[in-house]
Amino acid sequence: MSKLNRETGLQSSEDLREKIGRVTELRVGLGKTGPFDIAIDPLLNFASKSPADAEQCIARLSELAEAGLTWAIVDPLAAGAGQPVKSEDGRVTRAQYIETVQWFGEEVIAEVRRD
Repeated sequence: MSKLNRETGLQSSEDLREKIGRVTELRVGLGKTGPFDIAIDPLLNFASKSPADAEQCIARLSELAEAGLTWAIVDPLAAGAGQPVKSEDGRVTRAQYIETVQWFGEEVIAEVRRD
């Protein structure tokens, strides 16, 4: 994480809540009072695709949703995320990618949507 991001970026759910409050104030000042979306990459880690990983992802997404997050941008191959074991040539196969996306959908998204 860059120095600038550590100083100005989101460090917690409370930071997100505060920044959404500030955006809301600015929007009201411009006469915009309708709903708006907030989308971030919550930097989830589910490399082992274990039940504990799923619980951690669900808890983090729920916490952020309570703070005002409406969309989460999740890259299953991002550093620390799903990262399936790579093939001998160092690439992720289509099957590995699909397996990771399927796991995330079944174990995390399905549970978050129930809330």
